[in-house]
Amino acid sequence: MRAAVLQDIRDIRVLDIPEPRPVAEDDLIVRVKAVGVCGSDLHSYLEGGTTGPTRVKPFVLGHEFSGVLTPDSARKAGLSADALVAVDPSIPCGHCEWCHRGHTNLCPNVKFLGYAPHNGAMAEFVCVPRSAVHLVPDSIDPAGAAILETLGVAIHAMDLARPRLLESVAVLGCGPVGVLLVQLARLAGAGKIIAIDPVEQRTALACDLGADVACRSYAGVADVTEGRGVDLVIEATELIARFRACGALCAYRRPARSRRHSREQPVHPERCGVRAERACRSSFRVACRRFIRGPSRLRREGRSSSRRWRRTTSRSTRRLPPSSNRSRDEMESSRRSFARR
Repeated sequence: MRAAVLQDIRDIRVLDIPEPRPVAEDDLIVRVKAVGVCGSDLHSYLEGGTTGPTRVKPFVLGHEFSGVLTPDSARKAGLSADALVAVDPSIPCGHCEWCHRGHTNLCPNVKFLGYAPHNGAMAEFVCVPRSAVHLVPDSIDPAGAAILETLGVAIHAMDLARPRLLESVAVLGCGPVGVLLVQLARLAGAGKIIAIDPVEQRTALACDLGADVACRSYAGVADVTEGRGVDLVIEATELIARFRACGALCAYRRPARSRRHSREQPVHPERCGVRAERACRSSFRVACRRFIRGPSRLRREGRSSSRRWRRTTSRSTRRLPPSSNRSRDEMESSRRSFARR
């Protein structure tokens, strides 16, 4: 099969490599239909990895993708061969302490597709376990299904932020995650949404998708709010300077448990030595479940009280059965039932 292989730093080539073969009994072969380019893929291309310049062992990039099952795999999974699926790139071992607790995102033996030495989806075929495959509705195209992994990150951030009805929100950074956060904030019933990014085309897109005001720098927030600041700041960049700015943009202090930045609670990124978290067990599964429910369900959840948000988050951390086990008729019935509520 053909694949885009990262041979070395800034050296990616389209080569012929062997097709993947099922190893375990529940392994499925996915024919890739769409694949996204994540920021981590760019780091791997430019520097050899996400932790700085390093030597590259040839591998295939790509972890945000969707596709269809091959005929043999479709029969094994009980799905039609043309059914579109999204794939969770994080594959836990299923045997360690954290997997048994249900915190598969903390698995030390995790296999993450698209990170060396595990080949990713910039190829014609990928082999994944059945638990990683999620059936998506017919209304979602391959490109939309490929972005579910990114959407899961944004939904998890919004769950932690717990926005309140009509409060003002500033989103620092309007890359893919930032733009998704702007849309989720609008669905959650936010008041004025301020998009902050030095790249004009990014803030223009954010305004098209729900932001009210665009600023090239966080210093412009004082002008558009007449010096008040905003109620909630969501940081979607990797710059320490932007991280420090979050506290300066907030209008007033929130309790520490709300996990919000404020002027009276300085932000010290050098002290944030977080290796992983247990707040959400699988943001990808949460994104799949809520996306199937549709925007109207997201909107109703977002406009509820913060207590309701906590209950929703608590439910989202439960272990969910693979969406691939549900038939299309069951999924359609589920969508209709939610639409009637």
